[in-house]
Formats: sequence, C-alpha cells, structure tokens
Amino acid sequence: MSNVSTVTPYQAADSGPGLGAAVAGAAVGLAAACVVGAVVGTIALARWLREETPAERQAREWAQAQRRRERLQNVPPGPLARPAAAEAPIVSVPLHLRQPESLVRTAAQLGYRLEPLVQPQAALAEQPYLCLRGPGGERLAIERQPQGGLLLHTVQQPQRLQALVHRHTLDQVVTHLQRSGMQVQTTPLANGEIQIRAQERPSHAQGGAAAIVAHISRDGSAQVDVDRVRGPRCVEIVQGIAQAMGGQVAGLTKKDAYFQLPGEPTRVKQRV
Repeated sequence: MSNVSTVTPYQAADSGPGLGAAVAGAAVGLAAACVVGAVVGTIALARWLREETPAERQAREWAQAQRRRERLQNVPPGPLARPAAAEAPIVSVPLHLRQPESLVRTAAQLGYRLEPLVQPQAALAEQPYLCLRGPGGERLAIERQPQGGLLLHTVQQPQRLQALVHRHTLDQVVTHLQRSGMQVQTTPLANGEIQIRAQERPSHAQGGAAAIVAHISRDGSAQVDVDRVRGPRCVEIVQGIAQAMGGQVAGLTKKDAYFQLPGEPTRVKQRV
C-alpha cells in the first residue's frame, strides 16, 4: 500500500473539505476590484449577479403578500415575513485552477450558458468576466485573478459554486484516469460523495499495478487512496490527479509500501 492524499481545488490553505474558510477569505473580492479600478465592470457584474430568478421573485412577492395580510390582521410579523436585505451578499471562492475552459464546459453540462456583460461585441475570451446563467435563472461568474487562479462569484448561495466545483473535479479525475488506460467505475454514496475506483493494467510501470480509490466530496475536494504500488510512484499518481482537477495536494499520509523499492519483496509484519 502506498499513500492516502487529500487534494483541494481551493486556494485558501484552510478550506479543507468545506467552503466556509474559502468564502470568508475571498468575500471582499469584488470590492477590492473596485479599488483597483475596474469600477464599471465590477458594478455591472454585481448588478447582474443580483438579478432575481423567477423563483426568488415568487418568494419575495409571497413574503410581501404575507406581510400585508399580517398588517391587516394586526399580527406581529413572523420569520418568513421579514423584509429581505436591500442587497444580497456576493459570495466569492478562489480556485487554484488557472484557466476557465474546463470549468465552462462543466457548467454547460449543468445547464448554464455563457452571456456577455460589459463588452457585448467582444469575444468571450476577451470579456473581463465569464458570466453563466443557469436553467432556473441562477447566475455564476468566473474571474481571472492577476496573481493566477480563478475567482467564482454568485449571490447568497455558495451551494451553487460547490455543485460546479464538485462536478468539475469528478469529470476531470475520471477523464484523467481513463486516458491513463485505467478501468474506472463511479458510485454515488449516501452522504453525497462520489466514489471512483480505478485499476491499472498488470503490465503497467515498475512498482506494481496501482489500485486507486478516490472519494469526491460535495465541495469538490478529493481524498485519494493509492494501493498496491511500491516506491514513490504513488506520489506521481496523486500529482497527476491534482493537476487534472486543477488542485493542490493538501495532505499526504505515506503507507509502509511507500518506503519499499520496486521489485523488493513485500514486508510483512508478524506478531510473535
């Protein structure tokens, strides 16, 4: 056995298996862009992101009608009848992924479509932001960061970003393993994760034919267990998976076989 590794697509060092830390670390992304000088584009993006979907409009109109009924009946307003905030908060999450093309393809599989925002006549590659509108009117935006990596933006619901990154990780890891000549199986789990099992062919590289089990969490992070490989090739396998999903290895636990050279007999611990 070789190692168990955690691979995260999020830039925040402590984002781990959840979005909370990453959201907190990048919540001022749009405001910072205003200071730098992209004022027009940033304001346009914020307004676009805050457009109501039909479901949100229906919920708002229902709440307004509920408040009117309560006023007529002199009933104190309940939690559902409180007026919404003047401006919905914009949630931003930083990714290690440096190019948006694979993320846009994944978004298209989820029903999102690209639409221009600030420069309607410019090519999409020249747009300051890549704006994605979902089938229910939900909106996401992708921004390239000057220092590298991408920022994802949406309003109020980080679950939208979570769902996109989850699907992107799943697609990229499966495609990478298949292109490496492995047999791949995916299984949805009851906790919302996706399990990926992959097996190398017996005649593969020296050190053994790797057996890989990866669990893709709901936020798109991956836990990768590489088995039946001796020596450091397990690290190469994990790095290849990290590169494919646009992430970085956040933690690695080496197993006994990591310290065995290819061709060396397996060390078996015996209890006396």
